[in-house]
Amino acid sequence: MKAKQSRIPFRRAPIITLLLTLALTLCAARLGAEALTITQIDASKLLSSQSVRLFLSVDAKPGTKAADVSALTVEESANGVDWVPVRVRSVTNGSNVDEGISFSLLIDNSGSMWDGLDGKPTDDPKATRITHAKSAAKDFIGELSLVDRAGSSAFKTNLKILSPISADSSGIPNALDGIVKPSKDDAYTELYGSVAASLKAFGETGRRKALIILSDGEHFPFPPKNSTATITDDIDEAVRNGITCFVVNFATNGDAELPRVATESGGLVFNARDSGELLGIYTAIRSNIQNEYAIDYTASMLAGDKRFVRVSTKGLSTERYYYAGNVLGSHASGVEAWMALFVLIPLALYLALL
Repeated sequence: MKAKQSRIPFRRAPIITLLLTLALTLCAARLGAEALTITQIDASKLLSSQSVRLFLSVDAKPGTKAADVSALTVEESANGVDWVPVRVRSVTNGSNVDEGISFSLLIDNSGSMWDGLDGKPTDDPKATRITHAKSAAKDFIGELSLVDRAGSSAFKTNLKILSPISADSSGIPNALDGIVKPSKDDAYTELYGSVAASLKAFGETGRRKALIILSDGEHFPFPPKNSTATITDDIDEAVRNGITCFVVNFATNGDAELPRVATESGGLVFNARDSGELLGIYTAIRSNIQNEYAIDYTASMLAGDKRFVRVSTKGLSTERYYYAGNVLGSHASGVEAWMALFVLIPLALYLALL
């Protein structure tokens, strides 16, 4: 189905139809007709309160009730084999609506994005893939709530951050308009390295985080750069930083390895043909994140840096892992000055007692 390429007020009807179609796709994409999926694990409060928050997507077969989350159990393991139950503190639905979501839109700006939707060169700027990508991103930004945050980046031979993630997304449309056609020598696709760099720069500790990757081609870096980035690097960055990645293949089948970043970080893979379908996908991603359950639990005191988590309820279960050694935030950010308080405050109390 192709949505009309008009402004938002005239696009509601086709978008509703597209969302219904996407809803069925989402159900089928997650391990069968009915499934649980841990979409993000936030361990930022592990050190201060021994608390971990995970986000759970519950997909139900059309016409049936969703899984009963009131009966769920959470377990942790140091090796993925031996499991110990942990105490669930709370299970809430809709917290992402109240607290907001942080989005980062990563847009391909390689040479092929300046071709038409059919993949052929065009002299009409309005017919290019990049124009459709900009249009959908602008419309999506306009739909965000006051508690949502957003930023944008573009990549070709190198990554360029257009707008850092912020509560004020009013400057993103102008930043997107600043994307220009790359020169022939700068029109390569450094896909894996750009994804890793975007994940490292994400920040936003303690929030629901989503990186949406839009690309129309395969990883094809500029040879002299000798790119060493791999899809495994991207997956590791996503897990360490607690970020869900969504992959959107635009007008092509896309990179063969890139979907792993989505599936292993709790996200999904989509295909889009024009700006109307792109907007529908962006909107569906936000809607699904808003419908997730937030589960707060008391973490185990298991040894090791890597922790496995399993959530189960009435015959359904899902597993993910996180890094317990990353409790002070993104490992890429370095040690912040405020972290010294964890040493200075206990020391001050000790001296006061003396």
